[in-house]
Amino acid sequence: MSDVAIIGGGLPGLAAARTLRNAGVRCALFEASDQLGGRARSQHFGDITVDNGFQLLNSWYPSLKELLSNGEYAALNQCNFESGFQTHTSQGQVFIGDPVRTPRLLGELLSKNSRSAMSFRDIMGLRKWFGSELSHRSSLEMRKISEKRRAKDSKVCESLDKSGVTRQMRTAAADPAMRAFLLDTDGETSAITAKWVFATLLRGAPTVPAQGMGDVANLLGRNTGVITETNARVTALKTNPGNSTESAGVTLHFGEHDRTETFRYVVLALPQKMEAELLDRPVLPARGMETFWFVSDEPIGKRPVITVDGTGRTPVASVAELTAAAPSYAPGRHLIQGTVAFGGSQRALQPGAIPNEVEMRRYMGEILDVPTSGWELVTRQRITDVFPVLTPERAAHSAEEDLVVDGGVILAGAQHATPSIDGALRSGQRAAQKVIELMGS
Repeated sequence: MSDVAIIGGGLPGLAAARTLRNAGVRCALFEASDQLGGRARSQHFGDITVDNGFQLLNSWYPSLKELLSNGEYAALNQCNFESGFQTHTSQGQVFIGDPVRTPRLLGELLSKNSRSAMSFRDIMGLRKWFGSELSHRSSLEMRKISEKRRAKDSKVCESLDKSGVTRQMRTAAADPAMRAFLLDTDGETSAITAKWVFATLLRGAPTVPAQGMGDVANLLGRNTGVITETNARVTALKTNPGNSTESAGVTLHFGEHDRTETFRYVVLALPQKMEAELLDRPVLPARGMETFWFVSDEPIGKRPVITVDGTGRTPVASVAELTAAAPSYAPGRHLIQGTVAFGGSQRALQPGAIPNEVEMRRYMGEILDVPTSGWELVTRQRITDVFPVLTPERAAHSAEEDLVVDGGVILAGAQHATPSIDGALRSGQRAAQKVIELMGS
């Protein structure tokens, strides 16, 4: 019987496999599709590269630096967007970022547009809201949040109200940023989680690998000694507590191949819907996204920035020209994405209300104040289960839940961590460390 099986070849599973292998643990990884990476994949249309939905790799994220060697990390050749984001307001474009890290922002904050859109009172209210979060330098999964602080956690919309972030900074910056970076249109996310996510925008730069997000999975998947099998869907699992004549273990059934295999431990690193099916658990409400990719022969903007709609007149979550940061995404041309957030609650945009191509092109043109008649659609992608709705109650449950099921199944995945690439990787590392502890006990 092999030591450990990992079900799921997305980022959590790949992080678990590398952590186990580095500790000398024999493991096998099974992925249901024909390719590793989960959401961290890229598609190619001729010489144009598009990722599986708009994704960003923050240069600050510590988990990826721990998992990759220095050479591997450098090989990603990360291409930076500006730290922070730009919001489209009725007074014009305003950039929101940390003026300490980017001194030129001081001039922008004093510009006519910024003074009209954001007051000093707004900025101080946002600083009050962040509180001590800006001083932290660790993944949220690596911290012990006190029960007292968890008990005081609230929805991010309520937390912003309490800190006085209720004016232009709220409508033109905070609320649009929630939609762009958390896919949250209602402000339901745990304030503890939201503060961490937004603080990462100030700690590091949003980046993309020069050859696409698929490179992250490609590098993590280079695990010498890890048995990797694609097109291997696990359709059922059964735990055996063991007895005097039979060792404890977990039996996996591969229904499409009509075979079974038994392992001492199993890391279940699947999206929450697939995890729920295998464990016979309820499926949590989830947030989705639809990304439109357009290409143009004409430049879109002068700066590599992520732009949100601070006017509230469109359903667009974010717009960004990928080639402004990474020209390799579409050599000689200009690739731009527009993403819409949907689902997760009854008040959120529903799938049937997602804009069509013509509407989306018009909305994106309004936000960037550029003509779009020459834009060509490359593709559009709908992802219905990006991550579960992380309310304060759900965040508290995730922080305290027992990740070991029936003594042999250890859970990983973004549904058990912060909604970010760092959280997904941390969940895989954490599951692997739990396996190592169990094997040594």
